[in-house]
This record gives sequence, C-alpha cells and structure tokens, in this order.
Amino acid sequence: MVDKARILVIEDESSQRELLKHILSSMGHAVIEAENGREGIESFKNELIDVVLLDYKLPDISGIDVLKELQSINSTIPVIMITAFQDVKLVVEAMKSGAFYYVVKPVNIEELSLLIKRALNTLNLQREVSRLRSLITPEIEFKDIVAQSRAMKEVISLAMRSAASDANVLITGESGTGKEVIARLIHSMSKRKDHTFVPVNLAAIPESLIESELFGYKTGAFTGADRDKMGYIELAEGGTLFLDEIGETPPMVQVKLLRVIQEKKFSKLGDPRERKCNVRFIFATNKDLRKLVEEGKFREDLYYRINVINIHIPPLRERREDIPYLLDHFLDKYCSRERKKVKGFTREPLNCSCDMTTRAMSGSLRTSSNELAS
Repeated sequence: MVDKARILVIEDESSQRELLKHILSSMGHAVIEAENGREGIESFKNELIDVVLLDYKLPDISGIDVLKELQSINSTIPVIMITAFQDVKLVVEAMKSGAFYYVVKPVNIEELSLLIKRALNTLNLQREVSRLRSLITPEIEFKDIVAQSRAMKEVISLAMRSAASDANVLITGESGTGKEVIARLIHSMSKRKDHTFVPVNLAAIPESLIESELFGYKTGAFTGADRDKMGYIELAEGGTLFLDEIGETPPMVQVKLLRVIQEKKFSKLGDPRERKCNVRFIFATNKDLRKLVEEGKFREDLYYRINVINIHIPPLRERREDIPYLLDHFLDKYCSRERKKVKGFTREPLNCSCDMTTRAMSGSLRTSSNELAS
C-alpha cells in the first residue's frame, strides 16, 4: 500500500514549485519537479509516479492538454489540477478530462494533504483490483475459439499437445491474431490450470521499468522504492507467465530473464538473495526474433531457450474460410449482449471480404439488410 508517495509537480513558477516541494516533503513524500508540460509528460513516462499535481496554466502546453496526455499514458494515476482562481467552467472541463480533483492557489496545506490521502486511497484500491484480476484465469471454452481452416486447426492441435508439458512456448503472429487466446488455452489445459495465468504486455511498460515490474523490488532498492513490490514472476508462482511482445525486452533484462528460465531462480531489485520460482513461460511476439538476433538486438541463447515449441498464428487474410464462422460467432455474441435478434449477413459485404464456398453461403448467411438494421 502506498502511504508515502512519489508526486510529480508540473508547475512553471519556480517559487510555487519550491513551495509545493517543501509542503509535500514535510509530509514525507518524494517530489519530482517539472517546469513545463512536455517535461512533465516525459517524467510521467519514465518515473514511478503515484500522484500528479498539475498547474492549469503552463508556458508550452495547456494543463488540460497535459492532463489528456497523462490519461492516455496511464489513466489510473490521480491528477490534481492547480488553478489560480476558481472557475466553474475550468473545473468542469478538468473533471471531464479525467482530473481527480482540483485546488485553488494559494494552496491550503490541510486541503492538499486530505486530497493526496484520498488520491492514494483510490490508487491503492485500483492497484489491488488490478492485482486480483491478474490472478484470475478466465475460462477458455472451445466455442470461444473459431477455427474451421486447416491452418487454425493445426494451431489448436499444437497448443493442446504443448499443454501436456512445461516446455517454453513462443507464439508468433501479427497483432490481433489471438496470441493471448492461444496462451490461455494452453494454460487452461495444463496441469497448472488451477493456478494463476498472468499476462504481461512488455510493450506497454516503459523500458526503464520492465526490470522492476518483472522481478519486483525491496524497499530502498532505488529512490522512491518505499515499499516491497511483488514482480510478475512472483505473482505467477505455480502458474503461467505470458510475456507478450518479448522482442521489446531491454538487453540487461534479457540476461536476467535467461537465468530465470535456465535456473528457475531470480532476485528482486535491491535484494541479493536468490528465490526459487515455479513458473511456466509462454512468450509471444509480432516481430521477427531471428532477424533481431542477427542485428544484435536480441540474445541468441535466449531466443533458443524461449523458442522450444513454436506456434505461428497466420493472419486472417491467409485463412479466409474462417471469416463467415467468425462473423456468425461475433453476431451471436453481440446479439446476446445487446438483446438483438439479427439472423445473419447479406451476401454483398461478405463477397467483398472473402471468397465464399457454396456451403458457407447457404448454411451461415441468412438475412437481409433490413433485418440487420433492426
């Protein structure tokens, strides 16, 4: 739980910035300073931040535009706007854009302290919910995997066979082809199915934070590490760790990850002790790892360690016979959710997307454009 926070102060007036730093430091918080909007956005991307204090009026970008950018990067971090005067329209605009709350200059210390406590309580709750969700393995049913093409049937067959072992799996394919769905299928059919499935998108984590997110850290490991943190490896104990976009792993982290895979041991940042881990690894990428190895951007020994079983998912354009079945699947799904009664699709749009077989046309598509509009 975060009690003493790392607070990013984005304020162009040096005197006001120093005052806020003094107030926050006296409360026990660590302060990261930024004197304009762009500097603040960069700090937000690269630092571990718990709360943001954001001035409405900045020299380079408006505070609202900075707020929107911060929200697009990580909407869970509370942002408290600072205004020179209380303007109802300004406050409404800020709250609609995602601000947690606002304070008016001159800043009231008690009010600010209370707001930060509320913001941290909200943040702690969100992080706990995210942690618990990461420990839940959704049920994977065969009806949720639509595969009529020979290529996809081979993918599913290989996934089922790989579930019987603990061998590392590398799932390749373009974005959107369903790599995580296949990873969950493998986990759900494995001996680890009663333990956790932890999915991690490495491309969504700032490069400077990947190591601490994977391995965790001890209090005092670095500036701002005011509490112990469990990494994803520890969270996946006994279960499956799915590392998506493995090609984004920084070189130094690749070295440590290789040791975990080989020795089944790891160390948290700031803790020299080695810990044993019992985790099954599944990796995924939309990049050509072999090419990255040749370019010196990915370790060759790590590549061979993770590529024990390779499952390649072809893009939909290479298995067009799956399209009518996928359309029926999603039609049933959304009709059920939206309580609509739509029977199928007209021929015209389908003929634009794929070459239909006579059987698929007569068996799967049964409606008119008027029915779709209802």
